[in-house]
Amino acid sequence: PTQLEIGPEVEVPLIAGHPGFGGSINLQVTPIPNWLEFEIGVGALASSGNTELEAEFMFEKPFQISSTTEFMIEVGPSLSRSSEADEGGTLLNIQTETGFFIWPNKNLGWYASVGWSDAPKNGAQSISAGAGILIPVF
Repeated sequence: PTQLEIGPEVEVPLIAGHPGFGGSINLQVTPIPNWLEFEIGVGALASSGNTELEAEFMFEKPFQISSTTEFMIEVGPSLSRSSEADEGGTLLNIQTETGFFIWPNKNLGWYASVGWSDAPKNGAQSISAGAGILIPVF
């Protein structure tokens, strides 16, 4: 199955900087059910005069908890671009996430996730949290 994830996000730097608030939209594809999923997405965060745009490609391993609930472990690269000059411009990041996906019915679900990211170029690290809705596409 393929599904769309849409929801708000918050990201908090671990070293310096201000929290960013925004949202993301992701497309999740399942090539190997119960074993491997891919997620490609884009997002935007804003904080104290700074805007950050991000694109990600995640590899996901689902764990079926019940017929309506999954726990997910994700890892993958992302590209981020900050409007603030001292943020390092465009950065290649590595990020990990965990989350729960809950489907109360087959037409609409919701998710909640937490994550960590690292930008090796400048050493910036952050934690993030997001939640939103899941919509089956096909």
